[in-house]
Amino acid sequence: MFSRIPSGKLTDRIGHKYPIIIAFTLLTVAFLTMSETYNIYLLTFALIIYGAAHGMRAVAEWSMLGDYAHLHAGNVANAYLSTMMNVGAAFGAVIAGTLSIVFNIPFIFKIASIIIFSGVIVAILSQQK
Repeated sequence: MFSRIPSGKLTDRIGHKYPIIIAFTLLTVAFLTMSETYNIYLLTFALIIYGAAHGMRAVAEWSMLGDYAHLHAGNVANAYLSTMMNVGAAFGAVIAGTLSIVFNIPFIFKIASIIIFSGVIVAILSQQK
């Protein structure tokens, strides 16, 4: 919550691409940290970074949607983005829960960090208006 206003100001100044790259990079670092640490303070710090990164990501994605969605398709685009985020979270939870039968939780966090880092690569390769 605390990262949303500064993220919005940053997005307004420099565009959507770099805040999304920063957010996904921070998410990757947070997941890798959560997979490797047993220190409660470092884990707390990783969770704070996780929350701030999600706030930054949400602001940049919704701002980008508002800029790129056609005027008449705005409501459908909003519904689609919010629905797909929920579907992705549910799908990921089911897969992670199923994998936890075979793999340990730190390994699953490492897999998740690789998946999240793929978003960094896509954002870097994308074209911004």
